[in-house]
Amino acid sequence: MTDSTPSPKTDVSILTNFFASPTNNNLAHLRRILSTQSGIDSTLLLTNYTLVLVNSQLKRLLTTDVQALTQRLLASTSKSLSTLDSGEKLITAIPVPSKTSRLAEWQAGTEAGARLISEVRAFMRLWGLIGIVGWAERTHKAGPKDTLLRAIAWGQVAANATYLVLEHGAYLASKGVLRGWAPERMKRTMVWAARAFAVHVALDFLRLMRTWSVETASTSNEKEGKIAKEEAAWMWWRSFYIDTAYAPLAVHWSLEQGAVGETWVGLLGSVAGVLGFREAWRQTAA
Repeated sequence: MTDSTPSPKTDVSILTNFFASPTNNNLAHLRRILSTQSGIDSTLLLTNYTLVLVNSQLKRLLTTDVQALTQRLLASTSKSLSTLDSGEKLITAIPVPSKTSRLAEWQAGTEAGARLISEVRAFMRLWGLIGIVGWAERTHKAGPKDTLLRAIAWGQVAANATYLVLEHGAYLASKGVLRGWAPERMKRTMVWAARAFAVHVALDFLRLMRTWSVETASTSNEKEGKIAKEEAAWMWWRSFYIDTAYAPLAVHWSLEQGAVGETWVGLLGSVAGVLGFREAWRQTAA
């Protein structure tokens, strides 16, 4: 064995140190998140909208670069034309800067990545109606005792069931599974699916307001009650922030022409993604 060849003891030491490192602990935590359906979805959601946000900024930088390149081309062409004799032709070429080429590649890559993840999430939601049935069963057997909260829960079950049925139809039609759907019908169906989602978001705001009212009326001073209230407060504010991020997006998707730009879609979606991933991380803490 030469001096340059690592000994087995060295290899074992490196592995031991790695497996005891914070990096491996974080990887183990991420594995626990990705072992659950909700954890996978929250991770994909965060990644998807982060890519949308990054892509929007790359697109903005690329547009600025292309405009500057166009101005240089026009200036060069105008100057060259002034020196031509009658009947002469001008052939000119300006090399694309490497920075612009890299921006174009990065922009195309992030756009393709975001589109791929969006399709993966849509495919994963094909089984979402099974979860809706479970939600309906829980509401029926052990739903909120408060009459208004119970009515809101049933409204959200109906809104989400409508959303999934419409989205499934448009998605499967876009993949050729359901035949005879014109592109206009698919687009219109997705708009109505988004409106059903907007109803869910609106009902969730109403749920949060009613829950706040009910919880404020409670005067329990028991220690366990306080701990439960702290957890409930955390969940309440998390839901409120997520709904606040989703509300503009729900309106945007509910309009055929949209309401906000890609940057806002990426930013608001990323906020919801961070909050969802943070909760998944908290729930799977060792």
